[in-house]
Amino acid sequence: MIDGKVVFSEEIKWSPYFESDPAYHRAGIEDSLKRAAAHLPTVDAIGGSAAGIYINNEPRVGSLYRGISPGDFQKSIRNLFHELKTEWKDIPFALANDGDVTAMAGAMAINDNAVLGISMGTSLAAGDIDTNGSVTGWINELAFVPVDYREGVATDEWSVGDSPTLILCCCKGG
Repeated sequence: MIDGKVVFSEEIKWSPYFESDPAYHRAGIEDSLKRAAAHLPTVDAIGGSAAGIYINNEPRVGSLYRGISPGDFQKSIRNLFHELKTEWKDIPFALANDGDVTAMAGAMAINDNAVLGISMGTSLAAGDIDTNGSVTGWINELAFVPVDYREGVATDEWSVGDSPTLILCCCKGG
């Protein structure tokens, strides 16, 4: 956004979920960054969000990388965003879980704190803005939270043997 106006928006067909070549992932991310940058006078910072767990801009697990072997993940994906930051002249670069970004957007939209954001995409995530207006950064990929242990419920491949179905209850007040 520049002066409160969106200057570029594009939907790009990209299907990374079961791609096994880390170069495919890197090329897709680089292409999107360059497309957006072409519409801006300067790039002063880069921020992004995705399903998964990201700690210090490093993916630890993510649905985008399902097809990549553990060895290739460690070798080529784990430091991908640090490498991109270097290539973009070390401008501020932040990657967060979709739930955190949803909570931040919600807090900004209502101009308030103590907000729970829920992101429903390739997985289910929740983010939390505390009473001071800060993102908590808690591990928030709800696919890892088995809630319903009944026989025959839907399973998520990230849950490693658990059978979670999310039952969501939101409450306000004391």
